[in-house]
Amino acid sequence: MKFYMQAKAYYTIIFFCLLIFPFGLSKAQEKSEAGAGKEILEIDGKKVLTEHYTVKHGDHLWQILRDRGLLEKKDFQELLALLRILNNSLPDLSWIEPGNKLIIPLSIVANESPPQTPLKTTDVTVSPKSFNEPDREEEPVLRKEEPIAVHVSKAPIPESVEKPPSKGPEWTSRQLGEIFVQMGEEWVQTGKHFIPLKSGGEVSLKADSYPIINLSNGNRVIVDLKTDLPEKMAHLITSSWENYRIASLTEADDLRSALGKIFSVCDYKKIYKNGEPFETGDDISVLITADWIIKPITGHPDELEKVIIITLTDGPASETPNEIKKYLKSLGILTIDYPPAEDPTDTPMEKAVILSADQERSNLIEIILNLSGQTFSRKVEIPIYRNQKTDFNLIIEADFLFEKEGREYIIDLTGLGSDVISLLRQHQFSVMSLPDEKDPYLVLPVVLDFIGVKAYSGSHPFWTAHRDDAKNIKITIPGVSFRDHQGQNIFATPLRLPEEVASFLSSKGYKILSVAIPSYPTRFSRDPSKSVSGNIKP
Repeated sequence: MKFYMQAKAYYTIIFFCLLIFPFGLSKAQEKSEAGAGKEILEIDGKKVLTEHYTVKHGDHLWQILRDRGLLEKKDFQELLALLRILNNSLPDLSWIEPGNKLIIPLSIVANESPPQTPLKTTDVTVSPKSFNEPDREEEPVLRKEEPIAVHVSKAPIPESVEKPPSKGPEWTSRQLGEIFVQMGEEWVQTGKHFIPLKSGGEVSLKADSYPIINLSNGNRVIVDLKTDLPEKMAHLITSSWENYRIASLTEADDLRSALGKIFSVCDYKKIYKNGEPFETGDDISVLITADWIIKPITGHPDELEKVIIITLTDGPASETPNEIKKYLKSLGILTIDYPPAEDPTDTPMEKAVILSADQERSNLIEIILNLSGQTFSRKVEIPIYRNQKTDFNLIIEADFLFEKEGREYIIDLTGLGSDVISLLRQHQFSVMSLPDEKDPYLVLPVVLDFIGVKAYSGSHPFWTAHRDDAKNIKITIPGVSFRDHQGQNIFATPLRLPEEVASFLSSKGYKILSVAIPSYPTRFSRDPSKSVSGNIKP
């Protein structure tokens, strides 16, 4: 009897198991896949692995999601939408409190819905300590923790949308954003900012009213466009996070004053204010004055230190030439003229006309004589004495011989000797002898003076833009300037000029005469105003 009852119970259990076999096995599989404390739920045709979680003191939503690796998931946009569906009983997930029960979607294990056309997205970077989401129904996609990248659906802008006003906070905000983006900083003005507080809870700010600048030095500046951020809330933010700053603007602030307020809280390494000079360069000296000159951070010892020049211009006519911008960029200097040109096309640089003396004094002198329009002869034999009775003749060879205003001139490079030169002068020759001076750059002004061409030797300053000197860029180049017989400006320099500088001089109407000697050090040290050795008196 006892055996009978046990068998009956056994078969009864088997019977009921057979009745529920398909469903029961499926649930067992799901629970096995889900693991302890997790559950697979079906939502809109998707099977979603979920976890139940009770909010503890000090918890923040971004931290809960990050701890589970959700911020790095490619399908986080879908998971975030499911999070709101699963927790629709909570009015605002950004303000979770201890004791709140959350259902967290961990992954989509099966999707029975047909694929949808993906939305076009754009990247916006926000602080890992601030959570930015769009102020629309589309959800953000957070990918990386350092920094978190937020993808926001970008809908086409209808043609009927009005342009922003020419004045007011909205217009100033647009200008500020354009400038900071050109500076290489990040301007975030879409969606919402969620900033957790160390005391618990978090601050939510609409980005269109409170843009955030993520600076390269690690600081983050909240721009209060209308000075309506409560002082206590601002204090809560700055006391919770050392790298947050607040810049409060008013309706009366124009672009200049707004930039001044923001720069004052950025903690940049160095800011040169309006008119304060900044000088750099070795052979070519560069003196810069602008509305602001900024050194953001200290660079690597082996790298150029970054410098940013910001000038508020009066229009295209006062912009810095592209050649100078490119040259300054090679020195680690970023030049920003605002407003920018309407046509930002990078026009090719003007090709400079460069004459080369090929390091030979004779080639240099030949070029100078041609530029001055002077006809001449080379390697000419000149009879000084000719006596047929005694068969005594004295003939010398002149390196250069030319006639000017009825008088004959000789340029001697080999060294004729003082007695011979004295005889030549007795026969009404003007002689310049340069046997010892080998540097063509030092020979140049002496030859120009000998043939009667006015020249200026020394450092030549060039203002680069058509604007006030208080916010301009001046480059100073050593050289000798003069005019040829057709009135063309000639600039002779011992430097191997960068292509951008040569193009700038060409745009100023100069032909360039290169008398560079590769064997000389980069740092210019030759002074053309010093007298050259040898007998140079006429």
